[in-house]
Amino acid sequence: MRQEAEQRHVSLNTLANQIFASFIEWEMNANKAGWMILPKEVIKTVFNSMSDEKVTAMASLAAVHAKEANLAMKGVDSFDAYYSITKNRLARSGFHLTEQKSDNAVRLHIQHHMGEKWSTYFKAQCQKVIEHHGHRCNIITTDNTVSVEVMR
Repeated sequence: MRQEAEQRHVSLNTLANQIFASFIEWEMNANKAGWMILPKEVIKTVFNSMSDEKVTAMASLAAVHAKEANLAMKGVDSFDAYYSITKNRLARSGFHLTEQKSDNAVRLHIQHHMGEKWSTYFKAQCQKVIEHHGHRCNIITTDNTVSVEVMR
């Protein structure tokens, strides 16, 4: 642990706190909420083999799962629970995240390098969940990025 703390340029105590926080925020309940680990190339290949209609159907299924995940991991189905879980999941997937918050909006820019179909899937899933929680959103996609702006 000392070596890892040195590589991250943090104290051993800070690293221990990060490990505990990670366990509480994700590892403790992710399996109960139905999450699993798959190689990115497998997911990318699956999405690229599907029609746009099938990708949208999968996004709808994922939106339903988001409610279950919110309840299992956070104990409440809310936008804040969804947003927290989504940020954790994306970071654990190795995607680069940039977040900006203001009084009336939150913006999340995701660099994923998973291709156009994954962007389409993530956009559709986010829209459904965000609208379910009564917020408006603007989502812009490219083949390898998704930018989500949620108005509060």
